[in-house]
Amino acid sequence: MTLFKVSKQKAAEAAKFEEGGVGILGGRRHYEGGTYINGIGEAEKGELFAIVNRKQTLKFQSGIIPLIEGINRNDNSKLIKGLNEIALKANIEAMRGDRNINIKNTVSLNEVQDIKRIRELIENSTSVSFVDGWRIEKRGNITKRVKLN
Repeated sequence: MTLFKVSKQKAAEAAKFEEGGVGILGGRRHYEGGTYINGIGEAEKGELFAIVNRKQTLKFQSGIIPLIEGINRNDNSKLIKGLNEIALKANIEAMRGDRNINIKNTVSLNEVQDIKRIRELIENSTSVSFVDGWRIEKRGNITKRVKLN
């Protein structure tokens, strides 16, 4: 009976994430057997965890998932896609609400030059990704696929 009371008390003291939460996992490294998270799988000491509350998950999951995948796979295109999706949803939300939004209708010369420079960098840079046994190289509007052995 005492063991039951102690386990019930520990469960009550455990963190609840109704509003979400972020932290760094403790426990063991993968090579030491990892840290098992019930119903999820094995994680590792030092890994980041984030819990997004239910309401915000419903709103932002189309951006959060590619963002996290982009971070974990060092894939900037997914990361940027996720960030853009989140920013778009946040802007739509702000425009629907009663918030006062100040939208500039003019663009300065410096901003035009910056936009041109960003476009040049994008068009002249090469991105490489690996998908389903293919190496995919993108440079501007040219895509090259190379089958890996």
